Amino acid sequence: MISHRRDIDGIASASIISRFEQDAKIYLLDYEPEYFEVIEKIISKLEPCKILVSDLGLPSSLLPTVAPLLEEFMERGFKIIWFDHHIWPSESLSVARRIGISLKIKTGVPAAEIVSQHYGGDSTSSMLAILAREGDYPPIKRRITWLLSHLINHYHYIDPDAESPLLTSLVSKLSRGVLWDAEMQAHMDKLSPRIEKAYNNAFRDHVQVEVSDYIFAISRFDKCIPPVLGAWKLLEHSGSNLAIGYYDTGEMITIRNHDVNVDCSKLAGRFNGGGHTHLAGGKLPLGVDNPENWIIRKLRSEPIPTVDG
Repeated sequence: MISHRRDIDGIASASIISRFEQDAKIYLLDYEPEYFEVIEKIISKLEPCKILVSDLGLPSSLLPTVAPLLEEFMERGFKIIWFDHHIWPSESLSVARRIGISLKIKTGVPAAEIVSQHYGGDSTSSMLAILAREGDYPPIKRRITWLLSHLINHYHYIDPDAESPLLTSLVSKLSRGVLWDAEMQAHMDKLSPRIEKAYNNAFRDHVQVEVSDYIFAISRFDKCIPPVLGAWKLLEHSGSNLAIGYYDTGEMITIRNHDVNVDCSKLAGRFNGGGHTHLAGGKLPLGVDNPENWIIRKLRSEPIPTVDG
């Protein structure tokens, strides 16, 4: 089983799968190509089996890396079932269908909800799907969603291995219905002062710019801030129409207010990314000197795309 490691939706999806596929080996990835190189080495040693993928899109930028792997696995007799909620480019859909991957894609809902429905949706998996929805479609109503989102993001950075003991242990706990425990609380107690400082810095240092009648807030995020939550809190704090957060690693996140008609997935194409209409990821070019200026230039390079445009 392969799932997204960076947010609550990916971890909740993995937890639900683990709840019903208890013998499944867990591998947790982000979108960097090196993760897929690790998976290639691991799967190349396996006999043909069922591979379950959740909460990972297939952007065009990854096709040259991922498509040959998928074709090789299918030719060897693996069965791949892919649960996702991102907007897939037509070329990615074409490749997946051509080689026989079973796609379970539904936009507008978290991947965990798709997985939960696939397995029948018992009380534990349904609760995990609710938390995943809050994490990917803010605002957040439950304190546990906030806590888990920050803890998952923290584990992602301090334990980056695809078989991360911290994250796989968390998946195991969540799959059994354990949403929080003393160990998690101890980790959060140590992390909380840094989180508070990071949000204060992001709010203090943000810049605002108007492009095509939309107000954008742009700020650098410390790595302890989860992308979606950070962008949403910046949106709330600044009163802007859209918010863009970026990290020293080059990662980017764009989010819009619910009443704004901008298509973030199309907009993220300017930032070498994609995702959903309401939020999307991206990547700064290597070595960019002034990220804010680069982002503003990209925003002004073409009209801002709308959902119905």
